[in-house]
Amino acid sequence: MIYFVDEDFGAYESWIAELELRGFHVKSLRSADEAFAALWGIALEDVELVIVDVMLAVDDIDDPKFSVELTDGYLESGLRLLENLVQQNPNVFPQRAVLLTNTINDKTLGAAADVSKRYAIELWDKREIMSPLYFGDRVEAAIEGAGKV
Repeated sequence: MIYFVDEDFGAYESWIAELELRGFHVKSLRSADEAFAALWGIALEDVELVIVDVMLAVDDIDDPKFSVELTDGYLESGLRLLENLVQQNPNVFPQRAVLLTNTINDKTLGAAADVSKRYAIELWDKREIMSPLYFGDRVEAAIEGAGKV
C-alpha cells in the first residue's frame, strides 16, 4: 500500500491514477491527525511508501502534536507528523517515507530540507513533477530504494 498524505488529494488524482495503473494500491489521508491515526502502528509489510506533504491540514487544533506553535502556524505539520511517526513506529519510519512540498516560503523549505537530511529521506518539489508518468517513476524508485521492489 502507498499512502498519499495531502489534503489536496483531488489536485493530484492523475498522479494517483498513474500509480494505480502500475498496480499499486493507494490510500489517501487528508490531514496530519488522520495520517497519524492510520500509520502510528502500521506493520512494515503493509507499507510500500508514505508520501507526506509538508504543509498538511490539521483536524484537531487542540492536539499538542500538531499545535500552531510546533507547526509554525501549520506550515510544518507534515514535518511534525513524520517526526511523531519516527518516534512511534521506527520499524517503518523514516525509511518508507518521502516528503512532498509546493512551498516557496524559505523558512518552511529550510525546515523541510533539515528534516529530509536528518532522516535521509527524499524531499520532492511538486513543481518539478511534470507529469503523472514522472511521478510514478519517482515513486517506484523510492520504493526500490527502500528495498520493496
